[in-house]
Amino acid sequence: MGKAKAPQPPDPRETSAASTSTNLGTAIANAYLGNVDQITPDGTLTYGQTGTYDWNDPYTGQTYQVPTFTATQTLSGAQQAIKDQSDGAEYNLAKLANDQSAFLNDYMTSPIDLSSDNVGNYINNHYLDDFNGEWDRSFEDYGSRLSNQGIKQGSDAYQRAMSEFSQNRSNARDNLYGNLYSSDRMRSRRNAISRSMKSRLCFPDPR
Repeated sequence: MGKAKAPQPPDPRETSAASTSTNLGTAIANAYLGNVDQITPDGTLTYGQTGTYDWNDPYTGQTYQVPTFTATQTLSGAQQAIKDQSDGAEYNLAKLANDQSAFLNDYMTSPIDLSSDNVGNYINNHYLDDFNGEWDRSFEDYGSRLSNQGIKQGSDAYQRAMSEFSQNRSNARDNLYGNLYSSDRMRSRRNAISRSMKSRLCFPDPR
């Protein structure tokens, strides 16, 4: 009695093709099951098959058609209006930043004119009003102080005191021009006035 022949082993390509087909079918089924449309107060999210593409198994050479899907989100009327406003605000801010950065680029690359005429014009337009106001108030206070000390207007002591006060004011004005002209950039008006007043504003002793 002869021995039975062993069964012939399966073709590995056929085994691979069967496994690939099963796995691919499972993946496609799961994709369809997972693509569940959603309807919410803020809008909807829908899925739909929009085509297929051919996938070639490099081992078996077999070609499979794999579906492709598209998710489409649609906002409710209220949410769409909010998004439109947010997009508009973001665009306006971006445009503002772009415009201002262009302005600053031109401004910062422009040379500073520190000629005596330009500095003089700048001081006249931005500083002298505050400067004169401070000294005018100081002049009134100084006149009251002289009067309280018994120094009468028109007396020699009064004339000397006023002469020294006028000289101090003139020196302070020259100092203001000099400080601004020698600096690399124009300082703030308050600091410039404060420095000039502190350096020159003093009450001479009339006695």
